[in-house]
Order: sequence, then structure tokens, then C-alpha cells
Amino acid sequence: MRRITYAPGRYSQLQLADGTRIFVQTRPLRIKVSRMLLGLIPTSTLWEFRLPFVIRGAATTSTLAKDMLDLVLQSIEQCNTLRELTDHLNRHTVTLLNDYIKRLREAARALDERDIIRNYGAVLESLEAEGNALLQPMSRLPHPKEQIRAALINAIETTTDENIKEALQVALFCLDDFVPDAEVPVDPIENALAWARRREGRSKS
Repeated sequence: MRRITYAPGRYSQLQLADGTRIFVQTRPLRIKVSRMLLGLIPTSTLWEFRLPFVIRGAATTSTLAKDMLDLVLQSIEQCNTLRELTDHLNRHTVTLLNDYIKRLREAARALDERDIIRNYGAVLESLEAEGNALLQPMSRLPHPKEQIRAALINAIETTTDENIKEALQVALFCLDDFVPDAEVPVDPIENALAWARRREGRSKS
């Protein structure tokens, strides 16, 4: 296979060993491989991969589009016939693209979880600096309580740094000090007593 043209993130024209030319093109929501008529015009579609997100706009080329186009090109560079090409696209290339998308989603999820933990940590620091009441209203949390809990648990299970793990466990324990706003006593003494009762109940369970 020979590469004739290449526009990063947009398209590439290739020639098979038998002289057949094909056109690989990224669109906002799909990647398409077509056979070319007289080596000039893309005609019949040989293969198409629909994407779960937009990889490029009409006027701009993103790094994501470039990476995915390059992945397709690399996966078929050893193909010499149309049959070999379509078989490889349907078997090997689809798997590579799905794995790539999975990694992107996992990376985005991990980034989101770090942001959640960082934002929650900032709230804990603010409360410590304020010397505020011990039982806190959930309205002070930067994210839903269960979302914070899930992020902390996942981070505890995946980190290998014992110091970080210990800090995360403390943060998780403190999360239960956040209760519905209506359940937070206004009086400092009543608040402290309610907080102590909750802590005692958790230590026994």
C-alpha cells in the first residue's frame, strides 16, 4: 500500500498493490473509507465507523481527529487487496478504535474524579480555616455527596501511595459530617453534640 496524499486529521488517499485507490476521511461524527473512481472521486463506501462524539469541526482540525485518522492508516498499511482491506477494517481497525475511545473515556473519568476530590478538599480546608461548626450542611459540598464518595473510594482503591490513601480515607470519613441542611443545629453546642453522636455511631458500626 502506498500513501498518495495526507492531510492530518482530515483525509488520506492510498493506493493498493493492484492499483486500486481508496480514500480515508474523517468527518465530525464518523471515519469513512471509500473506493475512488479513476483515482479522482470517492465513490462507493467500503467501511464506516460511527463515533460517539465529535472529533472535528467544519473549519478546524483537532488533535483527536489526527490521532484517530493515523490509527486507521497504521492499522491498514500492510493491506494489499480490497478484500484484505475490508476484512482488516472490520476486524482489527474497529477493535483498535473502540479501545482508543475506551481509553479516552477512562482518562476523562479519572480527570473528573481528581477535580471532584480537589474541590471537596478545598471545602474541607475552608472549614478548617473558619473553625466552623462540626456538623455541616450538604449545600456546602461542591458536588453531590454520593458522587464525592464514589470518587474517594475509587481513588483509595487505585492509589499505591500510603500517605495519599490515608488522607483520602480521612476525607471519606469526614464526608459523613455533611448532612441535609435542615438537620444541622444552629446552636454550636447542640451542633457539637449531634456531631459527636454521629461519630460515635460510626465508630461502633
